Amino acid sequence: IGLGKASVLMAQSVIDIFGEEIDFAAVVTKDQKFQRFQGYKEKLKVFFGGHPIPSEDSVFATKSILSGLPSLTSRDVVIVLISGGGSALFTAPVKGVSLDDIQKMTDLLLKCGADITEINTLRKHLDDVKGGRLALRLQPAKIHTLILSDVVGDRLDMIASGPTVPDPTYFKDALRIIDKYQLNGKLPVSISSYLTS
Repeated sequence: IGLGKASVLMAQSVIDIFGEEIDFAAVVTKDQKFQRFQGYKEKLKVFFGGHPIPSEDSVFATKSILSGLPSLTSRDVVIVLISGGGSALFTAPVKGVSLDDIQKMTDLLLKCGADITEINTLRKHLDDVKGGRLALRLQPAKIHTLILSDVVGDRLDMIASGPTVPDPTYFKDALRIIDKYQLNGKLPVSISSYLTS
């Protein structure tokens, strides 16, 4: 599974190395120039999404990748390829929060000067595949994550919002960020309600 702007080329390398041992390969990226890799070695599915603000295509790609996974056992290995842009490209809003709400929140955070750590702290608490939740969905398979960092300090939980690593942040951290940028009353009600509840 690959997510991010470099995921296609990362997947190409993994397919070249492991070949027939790979049963499933799918990635989501931003740039349409990677369309030419669709079906690479009869393995790779390439999906496209929005960045820096997630799009309907991002949600569709995420659902398609997850629903296309074979049944996983403890004998399986999943290689997750993560690169810059993964947070917006790989998106599954929590129940009760719409994509439109996430888009409005992301736009507000970008305009008020929030940094990527702050933005991803909020994203992790509003998404079903971020903050280690992808790893939970892949159990009981063994997971190996290969990461190209675009985050200062290389915090694994912040790169693409850490889909395969534990999340050390809390809902109260997300609420503090909202207070810091005085976004109370500006954010969609569904987001404020979800975070406070």
